[in-house]
Amino acid sequence: MPRTVSNKKDSRIGKTDRDIKRAMLELIRKEPYGQIRIEQIMQEAPVTKVTFYKHFASKDDVLGSIREDMVAEMLASLNKMPEKSLGGGVRLFYHFLNTDKLAEKKLLNDSDYCDFSKQVREKYFGSDFFREFCARPEDFGIASGFISDVAFGVYRRWRKKPVDDRPDLDTLADMTAKMLMGGLKGLG
Repeated sequence: MPRTVSNKKDSRIGKTDRDIKRAMLELIRKEPYGQIRIEQIMQEAPVTKVTFYKHFASKDDVLGSIREDMVAEMLASLNKMPEKSLGGGVRLFYHFLNTDKLAEKKLLNDSDYCDFSKQVREKYFGSDFFREFCARPEDFGIASGFISDVAFGVYRRWRKKPVDDRPDLDTLADMTAKMLMGGLKGLG
């Protein structure tokens, strides 16, 4: 019997966490992060102040939990890939950046959330999946930052181009992987 009570409590805790994060994402769709107040999150969730603070220390803590969820989802998708390739990893990243979910897209692409995006990129491109593409494992810390910066930079330039002049995301990912693996000569 105590196990059932514990499971119910665990599921309520999980539901409350999800409600608070969902509320935060809803507010992110509507306004800049600096204007979001904890009171708005509590109202949107809806939870009391005591309940909010039992789950999260601050709105930054909520955003950090959203980031952890996003990275976990990205890494789970990465690990399910049938073919382990640099292009495949970049392709998956580009599809996450180009998501249909407005709040997530804003978090990953909007300059108001550049720290959020940087941390997601560091965790994603710093994962073991990308380690095998580095010739010298001791250089992986530098290499993962390079991969992240190049992939994100190429994507940002792609977004600035007129839609009619853009290659599709899969082609863009392949081009990026070739640049990363062989420099500009790798595109030939």
